[in-house]
Amino acid sequence: MSDHADDAAWFRQMLEELGHTQASFARWLAENGDNRPPVTIARGVRRMANGEAKVPGEVRVLMNVLLRQQRKGEAA
Repeated sequence: MSDHADDAAWFRQMLEELGHTQASFARWLAENGDNRPPVTIARGVRRMANGEAKVPGEVRVLMNVLLRQQRKGEAA
């Protein structure tokens, strides 16, 4: 099993709660300011989801902010 299995499980759960697939989240990142090549973004997202890479703190913060915005919009 990978070293980052807990991170991966959290990341996949957040993707599901946000209504994103790995590909759609990679596209969202590219459309919202990630200036890396799209293939690099997609590879990073895939590695986080598979537990091959740690989910960076910045991504955790971003996903939590997006989830709060989504929930706030649903409550309105």
